[in-house]
This record gives sequence, structure tokens and C-alpha cells, in this order.
Amino acid sequence: MKDFLDQTMYDDVEILENTVKIIKPFGVTMSFEVKDLDHYKSIMGRNEGSLQLDEQAQAETVFLNKVFGDYEIVKLGENFMIRKNDQALLIKLI
Repeated sequence: MKDFLDQTMYDDVEILENTVKIIKPFGVTMSFEVKDLDHYKSIMGRNEGSLQLDEQAQAETVFLNKVFGDYEIVKLGENFMIRKNDQALLIKLI
């Protein structure tokens, strides 16, 4: 997980089973459930959620880019896909 999120600035990362908590500077935290980590095309083929392009989804992806860094992030149903080269991480915010 730490290798995938190498563009993310954080003080610490706590991983417990499939839940990840990123602790950012000044005590800001972001927690999410890891749904899938695989090649981009594999995740897209298995994903059941549709691509969300509405105003709310765009605002959420902009926020996540500020948290995670310079990744391609899209909302798929209730999950978010973070793409790094040919790899992708599918998460659900908690």
C-alpha cells in the first residue's frame, strides 16, 4: 500500500486488514476500505459501479487529489478508483 501511494504526503499510515488510515500533517486523517488493488483493466472489468461525472463526484475527486496527490481519480458508483500507471486501487471512504 505504501508503495502504491508514494505520491502522498503523510506522517503515518495504519493498515488493519483491508482498512487504511492515513495520518496527514496537523492531525488530519483519511480512512478508507481497500476494495481491490490490481491492474487497471482488471479492476475496470470487475467493477459494477458506473462512472460518476456529476458535480458532487467531481468535487469529491478534486478533494481526494488534494489528499492523495497527483493520481488519476474517478468515482465508480460509491467507490473511488485511484490509478497509478497500469495499476489501480479501488477504495470506499469510511
